[in-house]
Amino acid sequence: MRTVLAMLVLFTASTALAGWPAGVTVIKTEKGKIATVKGNLKAGKLVDDLSFASRSSVACFPATQNERFRGNHVFFATGIPPQSEMTITVTPKDTSADLSIYAYEVGTNNFTLPPELATCVTCEAEHKWDRPKKGKTQDHTRSVKLNAIKNPYNVVIGVSGPKGATAGDFTLTIDLKYADPPDGECDRVDRQSSPTASPTASRARPTWSGWTGCPGPIRTRTRPRSRRPR
Repeated sequence: MRTVLAMLVLFTASTALAGWPAGVTVIKTEKGKIATVKGNLKAGKLVDDLSFASRSSVACFPATQNERFRGNHVFFATGIPPQSEMTITVTPKDTSADLSIYAYEVGTNNFTLPPELATCVTCEAEHKWDRPKKGKTQDHTRSVKLNAIKNPYNVVIGVSGPKGATAGDFTLTIDLKYADPPDGECDRVDRQSSPTASPTASRARPTWSGWTGCPGPIRTRTRPRSRRPR
């Protein structure tokens, strides 16, 4: 039985890896850990048609910022599990380099890359600012953040630069953490802590409706007892 399960896991993993087009670097991520990979713009390719990014169904970056992405695009892929936050940062080896980054979420059976991307769950981008932002500073690094609440997603990351940016070393880091539960989610009581649960379940450590980020002990809710007429 264990052999069958192991083969199934390997088959599933190989199928997922095989789904990505050639040239995409797949990155394995784990919650609570930071994954790091090296890259170079010369390993990428130009994406002449950037209209995908300004579509309302993608909304990655406006057409007015296309010039920030006229260089080679280097693609990476990973996955984000439910109840997670992901911070993706690109750091060029040359601190004077002008890099840009974008990342989007799609379904776990979707392996579409730009410029064919027609829609996605969400897309975030970061590039050199046109003007200073109040209370913020920008250095040579670029970061974007994604999150997943109830469903897992494939994540595609693109590293690029302005016209002429066709070479240059960089480091990509992915920090995957547990997401903060939505408002009110921590007030829900896990079914295992219910007074009607089985003795085996009641001895198990209770959890917050599947959310691992809820602090403190479980707050149980009690229903008022119904009074029988005398």
